[in-house]
Order: sequence, then C-alpha cells, then structure tokens
Amino acid sequence: MNLSILPEDTCLQAWVKILSCTEIPISYQIAGGVSLLGALLKRQVWIDQRNWKVYPNQSVLFVGPSGIGKDTIINYVTREIERVGMPAILGGGTQEGVNARLANLGSPATAYIPAGELSSFFGQRDYQSGMIQSFTNLLSTGEKIDITTKGDLANKGQPKYIYQPTLTLHGGSTEEWLHKAMPDGTMEGGFLGRFLIVVENFGQKYIALVKQELSKKETLKLEEAQKIWEEQITEILGKYKKPCEMIPLENARHYYTNWYHNRFRYFSKTVLPYANRSRDMVLRLAMLMAISRKHWNWIDTEDMKFGATVLLEVGKYIDKILLPPTSEAQAARMILQLLPATSAELWKKLNQKFPVRILQAAETVLSASGQIYKEKGTNLWRPKPEV
Repeated sequence: MNLSILPEDTCLQAWVKILSCTEIPISYQIAGGVSLLGALLKRQVWIDQRNWKVYPNQSVLFVGPSGIGKDTIINYVTREIERVGMPAILGGGTQEGVNARLANLGSPATAYIPAGELSSFFGQRDYQSGMIQSFTNLLSTGEKIDITTKGDLANKGQPKYIYQPTLTLHGGSTEEWLHKAMPDGTMEGGFLGRFLIVVENFGQKYIALVKQELSKKETLKLEEAQKIWEEQITEILGKYKKPCEMIPLENARHYYTNWYHNRFRYFSKTVLPYANRSRDMVLRLAMLMAISRKHWNWIDTEDMKFGATVLLEVGKYIDKILLPPTSEAQAARMILQLLPATSAELWKKLNQKFPVRILQAAETVLSASGQIYKEKGTNLWRPKPEV
C-alpha cells in the first residue's frame, strides 16, 4: 500500500504529511487515518444494504515486527481522538469492566480501543479467556448486546444491554503471536474478519534526530498540514451533525458489483471467512474516502476503487499471516516459487525438505484453491495469472 492509492483531494493527504516526520510505514499511516475518521463519525453516516447498514467504524490490526511503528501509529490516533474529544477511549482489563463502561455510554455506545499489543490486551489468564468472543460480538455493530450476568438478575431482576455498540479497535501484533497464541476459531468465528489487516516487515525510512534533521521549510509544511487537517476534520464533523445516508453513484455501483462477484479470485479458500466479510469492508473504506474528499452524501468510482485496492493488498499476504506455518503451508510457498514446473520436477527439488505426502497435499491445496493450474495438454503447473 503506497501513497498512489490516495486521491489528491482527500484530507488524508494532510494526515500523511503530518506523519511524514515519523518512521511509521505508509500503509499504517493510511489505514490508521481512514479508520480514525470512521471512529470520529460514529453512526452519523451509513450505506444502506436494506437488511443492514454499513457504518464507518473500521477496526485495524497492524502486523509487523517489534519497533516498526505499530504503537506509534496507535498513539497518534489516540492523541487525535483526545484532541477532538470523542469517542470515548477504553483501555483493557476484564470483559466485565469493558462492558460496564460501554453500557454507561448510552446509545450509541461509541468507543475507541487502543491495544498496542493484542497479546497483552487479551492476555492468557483465565478471566480473560472469553474476551475474544465477546469482542467479536461487540464489533458486529448490532442494535444491542445482552450483557446480563447472574448478579444483575439477582440484584435487580432486569437484563442489562449495550445499545448500538460502535467500536473501533486498533491492535498491534507480530506474526508469531497470530500463529502461536491466537485462540482457535478466531478466523471462523469472525474476530479477525472484522479487522483491516495491514502487514509490514520493514520500515519505510529511518530518522535519527527528527528535530535536527527537519529544515525550517519542512517544519512550516508540517505545521500547515496540521492546520489543514484540523480544519477539514472540523468541517467534516460539522456536516454530519445530522445523520446522513451515503449513496453510491451508478458507475461506483457497477465497479463494486464487479469487484463483489470476483472477490474470491483475490483470496484463497483457506481464508474464505475473511473474503466473505470483505464485502462490507470495501464499502466502509469507500464511504470514508468519499467523506474525506467532501463527497457529503455520495460515493464515486474513485472512492470505491480505493476500498477495493486496499483489500487487494490485504489479499496478497492474508494467507501467510493468518494460517499457521505448517509443513504443508511451507511446502506450498516453495512450490509457488519454483513454478512453472511438473510435479516430478517439484518433488525432485524439494524431497530433501519434505516427504512426498506433504508435497502432494500442498499441491492439492494450491490446485483446489485456484492458486495454481495445469497447462492444457501438459503436466506443467503454472501459478494463477496476475489480475
């Protein structure tokens, strides 16, 4: 993900400029900024899907090695939410504590949750063992969630609800934690499917002494970008004091429909739950891009293209991030690197590293998921053509 996906007239250009003096990767900057905008808008805007509404709050999972900038982008977003004065910022602790705070926020129960390290936020202690499933429910943006406990019924005899939960969670994780510590079922159960998952392995640049390295001209540009950002955020929030439905224009609808029917080409069958949830994610990102460009109640093709492009980037690494590095997965990655080749050629090159049964299983998975195909009239395997 790079700057080329941002239209020139989006206020996110100013946001990225503000962060240009940091080592935060561009992909983190863009994802954090667009998600921040969604958190500020709460439920004031939506796309109507008749049976449900797509609201702008988009959670993000920043994946990368320690020190790459996961905490830094989350801290920047947190400070901006504190500057604006909303939504409420919730910390970790027990699920009961989080539920109690959300229930006291009224309707909608809108909150931002910064979790620099998901492993620390959820923990492994017994009293936190059910937090992931509870947060999966909270991130669903339903109308209400029953959080009644036996104690509530014993003391008051009345059920207790969180009304219109509207959460934006920013979490950081290493690949290792996702592979080893994430509980089973987080993909199938929908927890990870509710996050825009942004992966970086290397920082974009290195700055030793920021203040000393910035020229006076660069400092003035940063100050100007901060002013533009604050002015535009104030204007945007002022426009949506009254709730507003966002309408995709005809060409944008055609673009989305085409992407919708072809989206499984960008995801393997092994991450099907994520592919299914990507339909709303693209709409959410398109809506936020439209708003950032002052398209007050409509979405054009460029807005929709932004959402689809972001998900295309996610699709490139989602398997590696979400699937444990099993022997079959490792073999599959090596097979892809060696193509085009016949099965016999692949086994000859890889039989020192993997048993034949593992290579056969990896080949079967790659073929069934459409990642490789056999050239007509030959035994030659080729990778799926780039779209």
